[in-house]
Amino acid sequence: MPQRYASIVADEVQDFSESELCLLRAMVPESPNDLFLVGDAHQRIYGHRASLSRCGINVRGLRSRRLRLNYRTTQSIRNWGVAILRGMSVDDLDEGTDDALKGYHSLRVGGAPEVVHHATEKAEDAFIVARVRSWIEEGRAPGDICITARTNKLVEKRYAQILRDAGLPVQITKTDESKLGDGVRVATMHRIKGLEFPCVLIAGVEAGTMPLELKSYADETARQDHLDTEKRLMFVAATRARDELVVTGFGSKSAFLKG
Repeated sequence: MPQRYASIVADEVQDFSESELCLLRAMVPESPNDLFLVGDAHQRIYGHRASLSRCGINVRGLRSRRLRLNYRTTQSIRNWGVAILRGMSVDDLDEGTDDALKGYHSLRVGGAPEVVHHATEKAEDAFIVARVRSWIEEGRAPGDICITARTNKLVEKRYAQILRDAGLPVQITKTDESKLGDGVRVATMHRIKGLEFPCVLIAGVEAGTMPLELKSYADETARQDHLDTEKRLMFVAATRARDELVVTGFGSKSAFLKG
């Protein structure tokens, strides 16, 4: 039976399951320029962990490259995000390990992210509204601004609503970003993966919410796996910011922000 495809390009392969990677391998015969795969295990947020070589995809030696230059975010934002991952063991998608710190750098320096923790929920809400208004007054379009939080409930029932109550235009990002009109983007951390905005505000970063506290864990390994995934999710959210990053929360401080 003739093969239908000569080449395949796949992005975000760190979130592919083993069966999905095996399917890619089966769809095109092994040959020069057969597969072009891009992935970063530091951004794995769905729990899938698969080895490319075990799926029949050979990336050893000159078949693979590590990309170390960040074109999106500033060095200051990148440093802040990478600090969340410090101490974690991250795989290289092929049974080895990778170092998030070694040689990875950005083209621009930029200002330090602003981390503001509040005593009460109302204080955080007032701060977010004021920050969004100041960005707009500085000349940012509403669509240049994204408010992101850990859960759909926080996005839809709280943060989108406080912006509406303040008379600010809001667009909840659930589907294709290109189909949305003008308005401040509000989305979960999972949803903004793959997107970028000049200004990002990560809201609700407090104990119990980020990292999200589960009722129980099967064992200590499961608890640590969940915590590591939450760290990667925080890293993804922070690195959606091109120019400015603000992080807020209230009440008990998140373990991610201590120290």
